[in-house]
Amino acid sequence: MPNTAEYNIVAEHGQKEKFVYSCTACANVIDVKSGLVSPDGTLDSLKGICPSCRAKLENSIDCKLNQVPKDWQSPPRSAQRTNLHPRRPVFQRASSYNRFSLDFSLLDRLLQPLAHENLVMLEGPSASNIAELLAFRAQLPRERGGLDSTTVFIDGGNCSDPYLFASLARRYSLDTRRALRRTTNCRVFTMYQLANLLSNDAVEMTETYGSKLLVIANLLGTFNEPEISSYEVDRLLHAMHAGIMETKKRKLLVIITLGSPNKFDEIVTAWSDTLVRLSPLRGTRMRAELLRHPTKSPDSSEFSMNQLLFHPDSPLELVH
Repeated sequence: MPNTAEYNIVAEHGQKEKFVYSCTACANVIDVKSGLVSPDGTLDSLKGICPSCRAKLENSIDCKLNQVPKDWQSPPRSAQRTNLHPRRPVFQRASSYNRFSLDFSLLDRLLQPLAHENLVMLEGPSASNIAELLAFRAQLPRERGGLDSTTVFIDGGNCSDPYLFASLARRYSLDTRRALRRTTNCRVFTMYQLANLLSNDAVEMTETYGSKLLVIANLLGTFNEPEISSYEVDRLLHAMHAGIMETKKRKLLVIITLGSPNKFDEIVTAWSDTLVRLSPLRGTRMRAELLRHPTKSPDSSEFSMNQLLFHPDSPLELVH
């Protein structure tokens, strides 16, 4: 599975945690340090070019804290500069494919495929955090499990967290401000605004910003007016559904989240192709239940939200 965050290696005899700097385009290891330092020196010594794939390294260096052999040393700088031909990376992912993913097997096995024909809906208080992770990962190159795309993020319940987004960018060693700019955040305050946005503007927005992912966070967050008629609710939900289906026709991936329980949940969840319910357990533990999928049987998994957001479980294999 493509890894775009922290690489975790099972510690073995003779290994030590070090900071591994690698090219995001080809995963080639370009430096290993015992402490966390700025990559500027590495960039200067390599003249800003990856010695393996010749890609520009500006804003394209990953830094991971990994277990590596104690005696492992970075290749000499002179050798790196004269290596003009691609070579196999020192580290290679155990399982690698170019599908959009969370790079987190405990959830990916429930959600895959994340594709435009599969309308994914996440239900539960923590669903918006996962949606933000997906919105961030969409920016990454396809070889790293992303979509190489901007994202349109429609916030229906004032649930978006720019601090989480910024922390994800830092974890991936990306420029925080650029990452934030590549996500268009549209916050709505009424159900009428949301219905109008989805039915009239969503497709045009995604085309204008070149987005391949549309996230609608807390879709029913504004459906809280006690005196609204059932007819009006049906009209608004019908308009939303029509707009969402139109985005799918344009081959846009749509991710929808539902927050606190709402009396209209059953109507909305019927739209989904894949439905996952997220239920809190003790501490930061979470249970994910696959309730609907076009090809898979009901399934479930348990994990920590901290593990999902900050310590992905994708291992690396040392290539001999």
